Formats: sequence, C-alpha cells, structure tokens
Amino acid sequence: MIPINEKLKAIFIALNTTPHKFLIDHQFNRMTIYNIVGGRTKPGLEILERLCQAEPRISAEYLLRGEGPPLRDPGKASSTARQLRGRQAHSSINRQVKSDGQ
Repeated sequence: MIPINEKLKAIFIALNTTPHKFLIDHQFNRMTIYNIVGGRTKPGLEILERLCQAEPRISAEYLLRGEGPPLRDPGKASSTARQLRGRQAHSSINRQVKSDGQ
C-alpha cells in the first residue's frame, strides 16, 4: 500500500505544482499540507474531501486506495466534485435532523 504522503507527492507532480503553490491557490493551512507530505501526520476524511473539492482532477480512488492514476480524466472530474458536494449536503442534513431530534 502506498503511503498517503507519497500519493500526495505523486498528485502534485501530476498537477505540475508544488505543495506550497497548491496550498496558496486553494487556501489550505500550510502546516497541514507540509505535515502530511512530510509523513508526520495522516489526513482525516475532511482534508481528503477538501483536496478533491479544491482540485476535481484528483482521483479519490488513487488518494484513498492507491488505485488507478493520480488524476481523473476531465469528464469524470466534474462528476466527482458533484458527488462530493452531494455527500456533504446529505451529511449536513443528517446532522441537522439529529440536532433537531434531540
């Protein structure tokens, strides 16, 4: 299994960018990205979702499982972004329902 920091490095290479440029362009916390790329911490699901939302070409399959290429083809990229937005909306609704029912 490929370590997450190595997957991120491969993604940045495929995007022809650096961790620094990516975090500036997409408003990520500097230490969050550097700690993950440096192998000091592992990202939570929220960070992985933000990465895929920030750059829809990033393959969630590659990021999570190490399967396939680091980047998706452009036609599938917009589909992935829509799916992630839909999951977030569903998650927000579930949180709201739970808080209303308590």
